[in-house]
Amino acid sequence: MQADIEGAYSDGKRLAVDASIGRAQPRGKARYLNDWMVSRRHWVSIKVGPESEIERYQVRFGRFYPAYGINVPEHTMVTRKQLGFDQQQETYNAEMAFIDEDWNVFATYIVGRPDNPERSQEMGGAVQVSKVIGSSHRIGINGFYGKDVKRVNREIRRMLGAFGLLGFNSQLYALTDFSWTYDQVNFGGMAEFLKFGWEFTQGVHLLATQQLSW
Repeated sequence: MQADIEGAYSDGKRLAVDASIGRAQPRGKARYLNDWMVSRRHWVSIKVGPESEIERYQVRFGRFYPAYGINVPEHTMVTRKQLGFDQQQETYNAEMAFIDEDWNVFATYIVGRPDNPERSQEMGGAVQVSKVIGSSHRIGINGFYGKDVKRVNREIRRMLGAFGLLGFNSQLYALTDFSWTYDQVNFGGMAEFLKFGWEFTQGVHLLATQQLSW
């Protein structure tokens, strides 16, 4: 599905840079290098907080997924694939983040894919707020608004969701993600997944996953 090479650089203080390069299935006959080569992610992140709390305020620019839901590696999950976070659906964004021990807040301005007119030109924004509960749980809510101004019907997409990362003890944990979506053209409904994990020995996990969309 993906066999990308990804690398990152950090100056150890405020600046971080990340980029990937890999192969994408061309839509037609590939004649040029950029017909099949793609960089799904490339971004620059800068910590802008004062020295005493340098991690707390951050900005990021580039191509990546907006902060929405749980960014699990299984892109086929209904909360990823069906909601527009599938392979090669990363967009160009500007993101601001507030991060501390209890609260995380991400606000993303989405500019779509100006580099590729054949891809969706959806523009909009996303907001995610999450909080640590106890010592091993994090719960959060999401909001998303997108509008594709290049389509004749000017398609509007709205999403609301909630998620949880739950640690029951040192071995048992669960991930859950739920979204309501309204796409005025293609799809409206719910999408959710629930994954239980048991690390019965170090590095080996037994997983049970349930997912549903309607």
